[in-house]
Amino acid sequence: MPGFPFTTVFTWLALAGLLAAPASAQPPETAPAGSDLGNSSISGRGAGAPARGNVYRHSVFIKGKAVLEDGRPAPPDATVLVRCTGQPEWEVGVEPGGLISVHFTAISPETMTGPRRYGIEFGVSIDCRLQVLLNGYYAEPVIVSGNDSMGNFDAGTIRLVRKRAGRGMTVSASSVEAPPAARKALEKARAAARKKKWKAARRRLDEAIRIYPEYAAAWYESGRVYEATRQPEKARQAYEKAAAFDGGYLPPVLRLAYLDASHGDWRRVEERTQYVLDRNPYEFPEAWFYQAAARLQLRDFAGAEASAREAIRLKAYRKYPQVLHILGMVLAQQGRIDEAKAQLRRFLEIAPRAPERAIVEQQLAFLEGRK
Repeated sequence: MPGFPFTTVFTWLALAGLLAAPASAQPPETAPAGSDLGNSSISGRGAGAPARGNVYRHSVFIKGKAVLEDGRPAPPDATVLVRCTGQPEWEVGVEPGGLISVHFTAISPETMTGPRRYGIEFGVSIDCRLQVLLNGYYAEPVIVSGNDSMGNFDAGTIRLVRKRAGRGMTVSASSVEAPPAARKALEKARAAARKKKWKAARRRLDEAIRIYPEYAAAWYESGRVYEATRQPEKARQAYEKAAAFDGGYLPPVLRLAYLDASHGDWRRVEERTQYVLDRNPYEFPEAWFYQAAARLQLRDFAGAEASAREAIRLKAYRKYPQVLHILGMVLAQQGRIDEAKAQLRRFLEIAPRAPERAIVEQQLAFLEGRK
C-alpha cells in the first residue's frame, strides 16, 4: 500500500525483546517494583505478601497428571514445558505416578480493585500453556487460565499419544542413548542454569559432552547458556552441533532461526522455520510467528498472512502478541483496510504496554484516515 508506514520488523522485534531471549528455560522470578508489568501473567491481589510500594508477590500452584494413551502414568523422563504470559518459559519434571506440580512466585501491581479492604484478597489470575514433552509422544497443549483466591489451578489429565514415524521431536532421541553419568551432568547443568549460575552450568555441560560427544540435548543447552552470556557465535556453533547429531530434534533449528533473525537474514529464517514446520507443525507455534515475520520482510504477503493466522490459531499471541501486528501490516499491504485495523486494535488491546505501541498507533491512525 503506497504511503503505509511499513516498519522494519527486525526493529520492533528487537524492541520487544524477542531478539534477546534468555539462554535457558527458567522459572519466573520476582521483578522489582516499577517494572513494566503490563503483560504479566499475574494480575490482581493474591495470597502473597506485599513486595515494595504497590507490587505484590503471589504463589501459584498448578497441579495435573500426565498419562500415556493406554492409561499408564507418564515415565519420569517426561517433562512439562510451562509458558505463562509475561513470564520466561521453563521446564519441570514429571513426578512419580505421572503427577504434574508447577509452583512459581510471580508479582503483580495493585490493580483497579485498590488496596485490601475488609480482609478480602482479590485473587490471582493466570494465563498459562502447559505441554508435556516425551520422546516419541505428543500431547496437545493445555491452557490453564482464570482466577483463584489462593493461586491454586488444575491442569487436569494430559494424555500422550505416540507420534507417527519421522515426525520432528521436541526431545532429542540421542537422550535415550546417553549414559547415566551424562544424563546426570545435564540435569545438574539445567539446575544451575535455572539459578543463572552460568559457570557451573557450563562445567556440567562440558562434562556431559565429554562423556557423550553426540549428546544433542547437551549441545542445545550449551547454546542456551552461550546466549545467556551473550556469546551468540558460540551459541550458533552449539546449536549446529545439536542439529547435526539429531536431525529430528527441532528446538536447536528454531534457535538458529532466531539468531538468523537477529542478523536480518530473513531468507534463512524462512528456510529454517519451514524445516521445523514440515516435520512438526503443531508443537512450535513460535516457528509460525518467526516465519510470518520473515515472509513479511521478504514481501511475501500471502505467505506471511497464512503463517500469522496459523500462529494465532495455535495461540502464539499469548506469548508473541506481535503476531497480530504482523497480520495487521500484511492485511494493510493487501489493501484489506478494515481487517488490518481490527488486528492492530486487537494488538493494542492485549499488549497495552508493548514497546512498539507508538508504531502501531501511528499505523492505525494512518489507516483510520483512509476512506
